[in-house]
Amino acid sequence: MTLRIFLIIAIIVFGFWLIKERKTVRVRAWQKIIILSFVVGVVLVTLLPNLSLPIALFFGLNRATDLIVYGTIILLLFITANIYLKFQDLKSQISRIAREVSIQESLKKYPFWTEKN
Repeated sequence: MTLRIFLIIAIIVFGFWLIKERKTVRVRAWQKIIILSFVVGVVLVTLLPNLSLPIALFFGLNRATDLIVYGTIILLLFITANIYLKFQDLKSQISRIAREVSIQESLKKYPFWTEKN
């Protein structure tokens, strides 16, 4: 029972940390919903392990372990997509900054060049 309590506290703290920490990174509402549903799902399965078999049977799976494996795969795909989108945002920001710096450097090097030319 002590391990269950530790797992529940750890997943709740981690879930709220994810939501709180990612506010500065423009977290969308659907990302918060996915994080919260994952936290609630893990807490429910930890508290009531017998609940996972009926859920697995509802989805057409014969074992609760398959449900957990498929859920983990979906979560990993979600995380991978988030990381990919974040890298794309960073790539576009770096490109914009590089363009601005190169324009500023060229204006320093050639001060006679103005918008009139």
